[in-house]
Amino acid sequence: MYRMKERKALFAIFALLLIAINVTYSFYYQFRNPIDGDLVILLYPHKLYENVLKDPFGISVFLHGASYCGTNCYLGHQTLQTWFTSIPTLMRTFLSPLDSVYASAAFFTSLVKLGYIFAFAYAASGQFKFTNRYFQIAAIIGAAALQSGGYSWGMAIVDPMLVIIFGYSYPNLLIFLFFVPFFRFWFHDAPQKFSKMTLLWLSILGAYNGLNGPLSGPLICIWLALFLFSLFIHNYKNTAGEINFFKRLVLSLKRIPLSYIALTAIVVITSIYCYYIGKFNLESLSKQISLAERYKRLPLGVIEYFSVKGVYLIVALCLVNIALMWRNIKDQQTRRIIRFSLAILAFITIYTLALPLGGYRFYRPNIVRRDLYAPVSVCIVLYWIMTTVHVIKMLRPGYKYLYHISLAAVLAHLAVTNFNGVPDNSCEREAIKKIAASKEKIVVLDEQCPVMSWFKITDYKESREVTGMLRRWKVLNEEKYFYQK
Repeated sequence: MYRMKERKALFAIFALLLIAINVTYSFYYQFRNPIDGDLVILLYPHKLYENVLKDPFGISVFLHGASYCGTNCYLGHQTLQTWFTSIPTLMRTFLSPLDSVYASAAFFTSLVKLGYIFAFAYAASGQFKFTNRYFQIAAIIGAAALQSGGYSWGMAIVDPMLVIIFGYSYPNLLIFLFFVPFFRFWFHDAPQKFSKMTLLWLSILGAYNGLNGPLSGPLICIWLALFLFSLFIHNYKNTAGEINFFKRLVLSLKRIPLSYIALTAIVVITSIYCYYIGKFNLESLSKQISLAERYKRLPLGVIEYFSVKGVYLIVALCLVNIALMWRNIKDQQTRRIIRFSLAILAFITIYTLALPLGGYRFYRPNIVRRDLYAPVSVCIVLYWIMTTVHVIKMLRPGYKYLYHISLAAVLAHLAVTNFNGVPDNSCEREAIKKIAASKEKIVVLDEQCPVMSWFKITDYKESREVTGMLRRWKVLNEEKYFYQK
């Protein structure tokens, strides 16, 4: 008995240690990452993005047809502004002004990663208890799959680029958190009806997600539609033999809780509004290619995504788990999880076919890229975690031992891969320190790396936004400019 308790305690410590190492490395990775070129443009902000902060819900767009960049992205812009205004200020109490900027970026990245780890573990285990062994296993797998280096440039859930973390990784996490309570009913026999507090939380989060940029609304609407459809099928099956076909249809619809319908209505209404004001986003009015050409390029983007080793490795592991579960197909939980794979395939198909309708960007030549396809990565990793936890539960001891060894080898491979490609921002740091130390108002830099920009700045006037933000962050004490030879 005591040995069993000791083993459980040791495994819990081991799991906690692995997660801590992974999240700490994520912090270190982002702390060494150069600041990407969009951050300063969005924070200062560039004149193209000034209006989005002055018009929170696009009222001028709705009433007067105004057009500006980011018309439907206020919540994302405000989150970015709030974080990089308040957190560097707090961190300057124990870090240098420059370190506080990089540490603020790293801290947000770590929080997002931690959020995903616990959301994966909760969805797979059905309970939020770190003392639960299956929660621990799910958290370990989730931590390994959430790559910072390695495969992250092909299948990033928490993206290596900071602005994409704010624009895609964080909103996707909020959508995931919205659906976690549904997973408890879907897979863990929780009651259909939510408590009043849960409903309030889901209503606020649903409205937030609906207004949080062009992708969040459609994503949550697709999954809500799939969930309501599955619930309808569930109700329809449970009324078999009771009444005729048409009455079964009506009764199956009536048995869907009104709270689900209300949540769907909130999300749909806010998503439609967000979509409408997004039609006036100047970013979408840039050079476009025809819709037919976009659909022609789409298969190339999908093939590129599934050609990433990390993606096809996890897909292969999911197929292995399905094969192992198939031997226990009579089990109710097994059937639920296998049916969930059909829901994921339906989501991927609908989402992929809808992507070209969102327009064309030159930096996504084949439409699909890791940032746009991050929701698909979330689904694939979640399914791998869920099936792995279920296989561990159902396997007999002898097979379970072999499965544990195989799983450990995969996790070790992911862990080692994760440490590849550590970024280096030393050049950017040295350039900023040189600007701060110089007594000249216009500083000439020998460093040839971009300084908080996508490109080298060869005209000092173009450095206004960078040095302006450096003054706000107290890295510079006076107005200065710079250019590179």
